[in-house]
Amino acid sequence: MEKLKAVDSKKYIALFIILSMCYSMITFIVLQDRIKSQYNLLHQETTKIAKGYSNNLSNAANAKEIISELLEEKLYIASESIATKLNTLESSQLEALADEYRVDDIHIYNPQGVIVKTNVNEYIGWKAFEGHPVYNFMTGNSNSLIEEIRPDTESGVYFKYGYYKLDNGSFVQIGIRAEKIHEFLNDFEIQNLITTLKEINSLEKVLFIDNELRIVNSTDYNLTGVKITNPRIKEIIEKNEESGFIAQNKNDEYYQFYQPINFDGVKIGTLAIYYDTESIRQSSRLIIMNGLVIYLIVLCILGYIVSSFYSKSKRYFDIGFYDKLSNLPNKHYFEEYIKPLLAKSDIQNQALIFINIKNFSAVNISYGYAFGDEVIKKIALNLKNINTVKTTLFRMESDRFLLFVENYTDENEILSLIAQINDVFSTSLDLSNSDYSLTVELGIVKLDEEDLELDRIMKNGAIALKNVKRDTFVNYVFFNKDMEEALIRQNKIERELRKALADPLQEIIYVEFQPQVDIISGKILGFEALARMKSEDLGHVSPMEFIPIAEEKLLIIELGNFVLKKSCEFIKTLNQHNIFNQWVAINISAAQILRSDFVKTILGIIEECDCDKSQIELEITESLLIDNFELVNNQLDRLRRFGIKISLDDFGTGYSSFSMLEETNIDKLKIDRSFINRITEDNLEVSIAEDIISMAHKLGLTVIAEGVESQNQKNYLSEHECDIAQGYYYSKPVSLEKAINMATNN
Repeated sequence: MEKLKAVDSKKYIALFIILSMCYSMITFIVLQDRIKSQYNLLHQETTKIAKGYSNNLSNAANAKEIISELLEEKLYIASESIATKLNTLESSQLEALADEYRVDDIHIYNPQGVIVKTNVNEYIGWKAFEGHPVYNFMTGNSNSLIEEIRPDTESGVYFKYGYYKLDNGSFVQIGIRAEKIHEFLNDFEIQNLITTLKEINSLEKVLFIDNELRIVNSTDYNLTGVKITNPRIKEIIEKNEESGFIAQNKNDEYYQFYQPINFDGVKIGTLAIYYDTESIRQSSRLIIMNGLVIYLIVLCILGYIVSSFYSKSKRYFDIGFYDKLSNLPNKHYFEEYIKPLLAKSDIQNQALIFINIKNFSAVNISYGYAFGDEVIKKIALNLKNINTVKTTLFRMESDRFLLFVENYTDENEILSLIAQINDVFSTSLDLSNSDYSLTVELGIVKLDEEDLELDRIMKNGAIALKNVKRDTFVNYVFFNKDMEEALIRQNKIERELRKALADPLQEIIYVEFQPQVDIISGKILGFEALARMKSEDLGHVSPMEFIPIAEEKLLIIELGNFVLKKSCEFIKTLNQHNIFNQWVAINISAAQILRSDFVKTILGIIEECDCDKSQIELEITESLLIDNFELVNNQLDRLRRFGIKISLDDFGTGYSSFSMLEETNIDKLKIDRSFINRITEDNLEVSIAEDIISMAHKLGLTVIAEGVESQNQKNYLSEHECDIAQGYYYSKPVSLEKAINMATNN
């Protein structure tokens, strides 16, 4: 700790702090007073504008309502008038009547809903069908009806329709094209009014917000349809009172004013006006610049006096113990800082939070190292400003920080710290308009009397970071002894995997086969190949454990090729027993199918084993298809051209749709076991399984249900015409020899 005493520069900077605080306070008071008076004037001007246009908006709403009522009255009158002449009118006369009443379509229906007379000849003989709006009116109890604007089911053109029914069941339908209505109402549109308001008053933008807090009209068309989520704005609108405030938007500042709009005593929305405050900010900047000149002169004079005594010793100290970019203590400082604390015998309530920025290298690559340096500076500043228990922040590496926490009260205090750290990375750093984001992992190591060696503490921090789950919303982990044991086990599994793939004869990795059965006849149609692991050191290792390790350590491609080779050997053995009509399904990983040589590798292994391609079926997961649809779909198309079948595994766990399946190059669809497990428990899941089977058949796909474990599930799937089943109800995965025996006795 003696080495760090030179870092205490309080006596050198005390004068700087006092002077800067005094002058900053004076500048702040003057500036606030000037800005406040200008904003008061701005508020008065904006209030006057908003109130003036609120009357225009209310009148527009009133006009549109009256015009809509007149249009509906016109449709009623025309429908009723034509209905009185129904028996004597001919189709040739309807064109004249359409011109007379200034309508577009006149259709006369008989009691059966068939058009018998019309001014649009191509509709003669058209009959209303069940579910159609015309059919609903014909079968309803009402004698007249005016519809809202809707598209015509035959032409697709939008109309507003009116109906009138006679005692004998005949009725008339009158239609006015929606485009005429919209043209007529255009002059009363709120959009036109707010556009005029913006142009006349030189405003930044104007919005009209409905009572559901959605922007329905805006001079910035990108905002139309957006719902207000800002709590402050929501509170102002819901209070139904005029109000204004200053808001920052990146590097810009706006004065926002909100005026409620009422019609007949009822609120119909809120008018929002955005006024650019650039002129106010310009005058503020002038004051600041003048004050800054004086401020810098004073600081330079004072700095020259004290710097000669301080600069030489500090220069060497900073090089050794401070990070040049962030001005934070570095790794060497931390080591000197922590050693005396670790030497104490009564360490309590001390912890280290290891902070790792996961994707910082991508920021450097995308935006340049100069931009990355600015990001680090901003992060360092924000982390230093965290307000909590006593903490010391260090920058350990380019993308890693370390926060030392002393004398915390309980774990909740650490959790509060974690939340504040996450806030630093979840909020905008306000550096530019660049579209980037940073994600962070946190590993927490509590210091105790058992582990007070620096190397071990640093290793525990690395282990904690490694145990942060990538697929959850929790980005922090507290170190515990089990993690170290788990890491040791993972390393053993990795070694065993490498040894097994280097020498398959050791049979550490082997393949079992689970039958896929015709759900009606019960006969075996094929098998799914499943990788298994067993070693002398570890015993049986679950696929849920060794397959993720294979993926992380880039061994999954070799493992996939190994399973494919074993499957081809199994097929050849089937053929030797005169079984040529059964297939073997092999799971394919993302690392395999995304390689450019994937198809070549698959075909090479099959040809090397002299195996029939038609007996090979490759299974891909739904998530893999969604994430890389175009690339994966092209690879599947190439494989199918060689006669290889494709199955989509785990369907229903992702977000793919049946419309996507129409474009996907697959032959079979495999329903995820989660749907099968709930067949007898959850009616909703039952209906979903039924719908999946039905829709898959309509797309020409064979349906496989995995995880079938009971007679009830089998009966349900059989009843709903599922094609193939797989699961413990029929057989667990078995060895090659047992699978051959099952196939020959099938």
